[in-house]
Amino acid sequence: MPYPLLSGANPEQRPPLRRSRLALSSLVLGVLSIPLALTVYLGVLTGLIAVGCATAGLVATRRGRAGGRAMAAGGLVAGLVGLIIGGSLFAWGIRTVHACQDRIGHRPSVSELKACIRDGV
Repeated sequence: MPYPLLSGANPEQRPPLRRSRLALSSLVLGVLSIPLALTVYLGVLTGLIAVGCATAGLVATRRGRAGGRAMAAGGLVAGLVGLIIGGSLFAWGIRTVHACQDRIGHRPSVSELKACIRDGV
């Protein structure tokens, strides 16, 4: 046996830890939320779900009851990044619409909004 056992227990006697499905889900959704953030709504939605799954996954993996704590933490970070990107793009879009509205004096139509963006408002 190349490595000594630290706890003194026989490894065959310990059942293997089950990987938390919530942790895996949070990682997948968190990673997906980053590119989906370019669509704003889908990125924010998947980011929120990833953060929720990650929080539940961190609770489920507490005290070694299930494996996958690092996956849950990674899903939390990735979900927050997706939320930040999507939220920033949403705020930028709202600011652009308001700046265009102030410039032309009324709520812009789609063609007026495109003209405002093209002119660099």
